Amino acid sequence: LTLCKNDAQMHKLAALVQFTWVGAPSIYYGEEIGMQGGADPDNRRGMTWRDANPANPMLTYYKKLVALRNGSRALQSGDAQILATN
Repeated sequence: LTLCKNDAQMHKLAALVQFTWVGAPSIYYGEEIGMQGGADPDNRRGMTWRDANPANPMLTYYKKLVALRNGSRALQSGDAQILATN
């Protein structure tokens, strides 16, 4: 979220790419609840557990991405195919 300049929609787009691209998605703790971070030593604060709840829209989105990936064999294995470029 920090790299996306606090733009939640951009953060969601980045997560979508990560969950639909080849290989296992890697989530650094707190990404799934929209935590901020920064340059060292503020690269990640302590986990804000109060935000890890069903009302958190980012957590809901990440759960949907996990379900999407788990429900599709095409997203779980294989190689990328570039179909077109310009």
